[in-house]
Amino acid sequence: MSHPPLTPVDVTTLAKVVALVATQAKVRWTTDEDGDIRYGTARHFVSSATDFSSTDADLRDRWLRITTDTGFDAALSVAWLMEHPGYFAAV
Repeated sequence: MSHPPLTPVDVTTLAKVVALVATQAKVRWTTDEDGDIRYGTARHFVSSATDFSSTDADLRDRWLRITTDTGFDAALSVAWLMEHPGYFAAV
């Protein structure tokens, strides 16, 4: 996928997401669809929502794997997180 150049705001948002993954922080998030707040632990970046292998792709093309507090895995698009910075935060 081709992305526009990163702006300073993009870099700041991406750095926050990377820091949460680096520390495997507890996080909360919501989506546009239902507004429910979910909780989990940020794990690592994956190449797709279903493929947990690692690649050297642009982080904006990757997914963030989160293990929810109920024990299931979720994957959030990093590009989506960058477009919706208020929907995802450390607990």
